[in-house]
Amino acid sequence: MVRNYQPYYPQQSMLTCAYVQGEAAAKAYPVAPGQFVVLIDTELPVIYTKTTDQFGRPLPIRILDYVERVDNSNEQKNENYVTKSDFDNFKNEIKELLRPRQNNYKNQSAKEDKQ
Repeated sequence: MVRNYQPYYPQQSMLTCAYVQGEAAAKAYPVAPGQFVVLIDTELPVIYTKTTDQFGRPLPIRILDYVERVDNSNEQKNENYVTKSDFDNFKNEIKELLRPRQNNYKNQSAKEDKQ
């Protein structure tokens, strides 16, 4: 007697992504047995993940907040530099601070020449 054995292939999990409105809708979203679903909230920057085991029992829902990642590399590189307007303002302040001294020096040397 020859038996024909068929190989067992486990059911492949299909990833589903859907949009929901709020946490209540995410919790109510149906998930097939052995599946994983990513649910994107249309009202808040939140992602929900739902999973069921092979018998269809739901696992705890995961709630993930997402934030935009901003590239700060340009800001860090330019930290040691000033803008042209800032430099011009600084230069004018220095000129104003030095101006009375220059006048005093000229007045003092003129007095010395007269003596």
